[in-house]
Amino acid sequence: MIVLLLSSSLHAQAFSSVAAMSDSTAIAFMDKLAKIAEDNYPQNEYFRGKIGVMQEGVYQARWSWLNTLSMSYQYNPKQAVDNTTTSSVFPQFGIGVTVNIGNIFSTPSKISQAEAELHASQASLNTQISYIRAEVKRRFAKYIQSVDLLKIRQRAVNDSESEMEYIKHKFEKGETTIDEYNKVLRSYTDNLQGKVTSEGDVLYSKISVEELIGMKLEDVK
Repeated sequence: MIVLLLSSSLHAQAFSSVAAMSDSTAIAFMDKLAKIAEDNYPQNEYFRGKIGVMQEGVYQARWSWLNTLSMSYQYNPKQAVDNTTTSSVFPQFGIGVTVNIGNIFSTPSKISQAEAELHASQASLNTQISYIRAEVKRRFAKYIQSVDLLKIRQRAVNDSESEMEYIKHKFEKGETTIDEYNKVLRSYTDNLQGKVTSEGDVLYSKISVEELIGMKLEDVK
């Protein structure tokens, strides 16, 4: 019963949608699937998140030159009291600025490295998107092919079933031999087996497309 229900569901999905597509409609639908896969595929989100981290790294690297400067502040409260009666030798307040020469020269290198890592992440995302868009189109083309093959094998089953009924009727009337009857029966069985295999191929190829788009094909509008 499960097999019969699955077969019926596959026929309904395949013949009512994919089989009715023209070439131009199929191409437009492929482009829609490619865009959905580009937006939904989890690994693309990983690369987008990585790019965000790299952009922050570039921002920090560009402002890292501030790390070359350090400022110190000194306050001498005792000196402030002594100033009322004596002349000051040291100032009451003091501010000092130091510069790390090594950091000044390393900052441009840090910026270049951060920008290179950002560009590499962007290139990885673009490569990933190109692959996913092409792969979902390949899988959908395979799905269309499997649906077309299922239609052919369904017709073969229908024809061999009609022939088998005809030969069976003749055999029961003694108008044909057992060898001829067995030959037609084997042909029907082979065609039926081919149909079952094709139904599995349709289901497998459909699932492979849905794996990339993150939703059921029936839900794509």
